[in-house]
Amino acid sequence: MHLSRAGRRPVRPHGLLRAVAVAIGTAAAGLALAGAAMGFDVDRAFALALGLSWLCILALAVLPHRDAATRPAPAGWTIRTALPALPALSALSMLPGSAPGREVDPHSGLLRYDPELDDQHVNRACGEPWAVLVVEVGAQVAASVFDPAADAVMADAAERINAVASSYGGIVRRLNGPQFLVLVAGLGESDLAALAGTLHDGLLHDGLLRGVHGRDRGGDRGDGARGGARDDEAPYGRLVVGVAVATHAWDEVQGLIRSAAVAVTQGKRVGGDAPVFFHSRLAEEARERIAVGRALRTAIDQRRIDLVYQPLVDLTDGGLLGVEVLARWHDPVLGPIAADRFVRVAGEVGLSRQLDRLVVELALAQLGAWDRAGVRVPRIHLNVTPHTVAQGRAIGLADLLAAYEISPDRVTVEIQESPFLEGAAGSAAVQRLRDLGLRVALDDFGAGPSSFTQLATLPVTGVKIDRSLLGDHEADATVLGAIVGAGRALGLAVGAVGIETRQQRDLLRGLGCAVGQGHLFAPPLTPADLVDWLRTPMLVG
Repeated sequence: MHLSRAGRRPVRPHGLLRAVAVAIGTAAAGLALAGAAMGFDVDRAFALALGLSWLCILALAVLPHRDAATRPAPAGWTIRTALPALPALSALSMLPGSAPGREVDPHSGLLRYDPELDDQHVNRACGEPWAVLVVEVGAQVAASVFDPAADAVMADAAERINAVASSYGGIVRRLNGPQFLVLVAGLGESDLAALAGTLHDGLLHDGLLRGVHGRDRGGDRGDGARGGARDDEAPYGRLVVGVAVATHAWDEVQGLIRSAAVAVTQGKRVGGDAPVFFHSRLAEEARERIAVGRALRTAIDQRRIDLVYQPLVDLTDGGLLGVEVLARWHDPVLGPIAADRFVRVAGEVGLSRQLDRLVVELALAQLGAWDRAGVRVPRIHLNVTPHTVAQGRAIGLADLLAAYEISPDRVTVEIQESPFLEGAAGSAAVQRLRDLGLRVALDDFGAGPSSFTQLATLPVTGVKIDRSLLGDHEADATVLGAIVGAGRALGLAVGAVGIETRQQRDLLRGLGCAVGQGHLFAPPLTPADLVDWLRTPMLVG
């Protein structure tokens, strides 16, 4: 026994050991918390120290001890002395860097999601409500693996998400691709909505990430043209937050992650600047989307996509200038699927390139068949997704032109405004098409937020004015006049789609617009119907 100074009670070894153990545990946890807050990994030595102190505390809690009067101390007393260290130990167990050997994402600095370890965060919620949030910062961020700017976006997003989630008691992990996972417990509906909104708004601080405005490309456009969600996001893609709330304490975390991912997909489909909460209807829509995607893959493999052709006419004399190629699909089980729907699904399930190639191949084959039959179709206009154009030789246009013996100057590629085509890379992608001898036109011109920017920067040969601008008001005529004037000043062929009335035709013709397309002249036609239409008098007066 060690003796204290006079007048003080003796300090016994057990009490000293107990105090040291508590001090070690608390200090190590404090250092670990501070290190994690500054972005450093927790050292293995801290984990070892905590382990030793934990064993000491447990041993002292179980073994009988004696107080100053040498009486056995109750076990409850020794356990109570261990309690001050427990909060620190528990807090450390929740830290992102508290588990040695965990995989750290090199781009964001966050731990990757580990079901065996991270799901315990929810299991310890003791019946409190809990939820999962999936934050997607843009597909192009994850795809740009060699882009320092993309790495900076990912790191900045991780820092902001972690700061917001931590303030709500949540933990953040990296999922695959451009997605982050947030696990939170104990939040009511209003707090959860506030967290999701704060995450969403906090990441919209610069031009690299924007919300999904989702303005539709005209859907089926009334004439069955290709549709799809507008890509008016920034270069690194759109920002979406999906939320899934547990309905029972025993719900599986991974199941909720899948539900939150479904909500993210819905957010990308419909657009909007608000987080998307998962509900049962979304699950049904997801199942339908999967079914459509599988059926579409089969249809592409079996070449069961049909094409129709809508005439483009000369507004001065009504003569045929060409036809726009429009895809149609009738599944034997699902029935007819609208063009805007299956084109959108193709993008969501990674079939855009295959669909584009099939449509191009079928259209070139039909043009060759018309040539052999003596049917005069001067030109075809092909819709190709901006993502496919940006991929360069993804669909082998040059090889297909050679295989079907079609001169490139008889083909116009129509592309819609997209961040895929911004900057020098976008101009280079369009120039590759021009180098093949193809013409390139901006489709749905005037419907997007930066149409004039891309008109000035992309090496296109023409523009097609969007149907939404063909109104009956004086202001609409002013806008149309400006677009036609700008196009003609740049030496571009200017056309308009969606012409339904003689008044619209006359207005466009008076403004100098040369090419028209719409139901006033003809709806989309099958190859046989197009031949019959060519035998009818043209609508001029």
